[in-house]
Amino acid sequence: EAVDFGIARDDRTALRDKIVQGLEADLLVLSGGVSAGVLDLVPGVLAELGVREVFHKVSLKPGKPLWFGVWTSPTGIVKPVFGLPGNPVSTLVCFELFVRPALDHMAGDDPLSPPTAAVELAESFTHRGDRPTYWPGAFESSSPSRPCRVRPLRWKGSGDLRTLTVADCLICFESGDRQYAAGEAVTVRHLH
Repeated sequence: EAVDFGIARDDRTALRDKIVQGLEADLLVLSGGVSAGVLDLVPGVLAELGVREVFHKVSLKPGKPLWFGVWTSPTGIVKPVFGLPGNPVSTLVCFELFVRPALDHMAGDDPLSPPTAAVELAESFTHRGDRPTYWPGAFESSSPSRPCRVRPLRWKGSGDLRTLTVADCLICFESGDRQYAAGEAVTVRHLH
């Protein structure tokens, strides 16, 4: 059951109060405040509260600033803590790749069975970058004679919420500069 503790201002005291409340839950998910800016206070406040950092930053686009740690309660219960980036697409990608599998595991489901599939690209696509990229995509209607295909959407980056609203999947493009041909199989992750 999700509990919304609301928004904390970019203020150490306000943030600390919200995090203390959140640490009462089985798993804590924060959004924003984990990059490298002056007001990205989350990692410091978590450290002050005894949350042990496991990793901070991943080789992923979008979602590089992801933070993950664990907190051990006074009774010895270990609780996962996720600090997701604040941009909407980054938040969604990190939730799907990291938080959802943790929730599935905690619920007794198999977290190693993500909703992915190999699907043909509907059009050619050029990927540039040194990190794996989860690009918003849309499935094209299939017919009996043609299997389902996926089309990369016009996407302007991690803050582009509009494109995310029409996406029904994320297309995984591996790191490195590469031209993908129409009809080539790519891995897609269905969005719930």
